[in-house]
This record gives sequence, structure tokens and C-alpha cells, in this order.
Amino acid sequence: MEILFFIVAWVVGGFVGAFTLGQVFILARFGIPTAFRWYKNGWLTAPAPVSRYIISLIFLIVVFIVVTWIAVRFFPKYVTGYWIGVGITAFFGLAKSGATNDNLADFVQSNMAYINHAVADELVNKLGVANALHGEKKSNGV
Repeated sequence: MEILFFIVAWVVGGFVGAFTLGQVFILARFGIPTAFRWYKNGWLTAPAPVSRYIISLIFLIVVFIVVTWIAVRFFPKYVTGYWIGVGITAFFGLAKSGATNDNLADFVQSNMAYINHAVADELVNKLGVANALHGEKKSNGV
């Protein structure tokens, strides 16, 4: 029975890591820097995506801390399984948090209201985001 609870803690850690740390890594390594750069270049008409991403980043970090505190406080016997799950998903989340085609497509789709459509052709040519600008997701072949 102990092994079952250990596996459950591992799975919970995996979900927590994927839904919090994975998104934190994407926001910190790609979303926020890209929004700053695009706004500076005039590709975004407003800095709203930056503030939205920072609020999301803070929220996700707080959720991670609260869930981790609950795991450590109330389930100390199985916290090793929890940390293994968090660690594995954090490792894979960090690997997928850079400037991938999927992250770029998500960025464009999420911020369509703020994209300067006068420079949309420049974006398509420089970044190859034509599909994302038309509401389709570009796949990186995986």
C-alpha cells in the first residue's frame, strides 16, 4: 500500500510541475522577454501582454508554493515521490520553454489583439508565423 501512495504522490508532483513550473519556465524564458522585445520593436501596440504575463507568473508561483506546502506539511512520508514527479516535469518543461514554434504560435494567438497589423507582413517574413497570424497552430513536427 505504501508504494501505491508513493506513486500517487509522484503523479501529483508531475501534474503540479507540469501545470505550474512548466508554464513558469515558458513565461520567464520566452513569453515575457518576447513581449518586451516585440513592444520595443513596435510589433505590439500596447504593453498589456507583459503585465498579463507577470501576473500569471506570480499566480503560478504562488499556486506551486501552496500545493508544495500542503504536500510537505500533510504528507511528509510521501514527499520524495512528489519531488521526483516535480523534478521530472520541471526538467522536461525547462527543455520546452524556449523559442519553439509552438510557443511562438501560442504567443501570437494569445496576443492577436495587440499585434501591430501594419507590421504583420514583417513578422510573417522574419519569423514564419503566417499560420499563427491566421489562427492556426504551427507544429514543430513532433
